[in-house]
Amino acid sequence: MSKLSPATIKSRLNNIKTIYQDYIKKIEDIRGQERNILANFMKKMEEKKLTEIRHSIQPDYK
Repeated sequence: MSKLSPATIKSRLNNIKTIYQDYIKKIEDIRGQERNILANFMKKMEEKKLTEIRHSIQPDYK
């Protein structure tokens, strides 16, 4: 294997840094989506529980 020039090493390092930054951004996007999904799920579960409680208190509640 031939020696790499400093310019080549620096270029490859910059490529790695760019790839890493893109990876971090995508992970943050995914985590944000996960938080939204979880928040929406919890909201639906709370609404379902409230409905069940209302029905148990007032059987004719609609």
